[in-house]
Amino acid sequence: MTAADKLIDGSLTSPNATAPRFAPADAGEKEAAFHAERLTGIGGSDIACIVGLDPYRSAFDVFLEKTGQKPPEDLSENQAVEWGSILEEPVARKFSRVTGLKIGRVNKLLRHPYFPFVIAHIDFRIYKTREGLEVKTAGYWASKSDEWGPDGTDEIPANYLCQVQWYLGCTGWDRWHVAALIGGSEFRRYVVERDEAFIAHLFARAGEFWSHVEARTVPPGAATMEEALEKWPQSVARPVEATEAIADAVRRYAASKKAEAEAKEDRDGLYGEIADYMGECDTLTFNGRTIATWKSRSTGKKLDSKLHAAEEPECHAKYTREGSTRALLIK
Repeated sequence: MTAADKLIDGSLTSPNATAPRFAPADAGEKEAAFHAERLTGIGGSDIACIVGLDPYRSAFDVFLEKTGQKPPEDLSENQAVEWGSILEEPVARKFSRVTGLKIGRVNKLLRHPYFPFVIAHIDFRIYKTREGLEVKTAGYWASKSDEWGPDGTDEIPANYLCQVQWYLGCTGWDRWHVAALIGGSEFRRYVVERDEAFIAHLFARAGEFWSHVEARTVPPGAATMEEALEKWPQSVARPVEATEAIADAVRRYAASKKAEAEAKEDRDGLYGEIADYMGECDTLTFNGRTIATWKSRSTGKKLDSKLHAAEEPECHAKYTREGSTRALLIK
């Protein structure tokens, strides 16, 4: 019997049981201790970032956090996160009432016995089963999105699917339920079955990523220009030979820039034509309906840098810093 199974029947007595291991964590553990635990492995909220399926964080963000180069994002003032936390218990109770399944909190860190970088903080377990429960809250527009399928299916957003399959891999359990409150009033249930191939893929990607964390070597692949600049802020005088894939990326980037420039020229011309027609009028109508506005608005106060440098040169020099960036120029 694994430690996960012992958790099911309440007979777990040792944190060194075969699999998975459980590190003690008080129900009221401090935020700092929670984040310190997360630095010791890859959790369910990290894995989608690593495989490129999280809309808010990238693999590089996770790398910086795990290597202590960047603090976790402070979400204490995020109202969506706050209400998600407040509503977690009521939504879980609703799930229990609807399904008749008895659930319980898991105030422990789960760690895989053979892959110690695989960790999980799960929401709830379902007693006397090899199943878990994840609670989610989503805004009104989620009900209009294709990401959330009909009640009773396994059609959940890709980042959440990664999360629950990760939990299934960590616990060795068979099934994960997702209870979702959509738009504050619509309750939906989803059931995700264990997928061995999916789990193996996640573990392989995570293992490769964790090797970079341990060696503190930057993982390959930048999702955006900003991320590339953050990874490689300074250049050195050294050429590098492109692969065929990178050469193709350069060709496609050049074509995209050309199309963008042509579109901007066309857009600027249309802007001028429309604005010149409107003249001093701030609203443009067609058949009684407003189709455009062109209103004066304040741009705020700005520092006249040249005047400040001329009249207060010492002060200007004190608060001026030389910056640097890198520009990608296609030859």
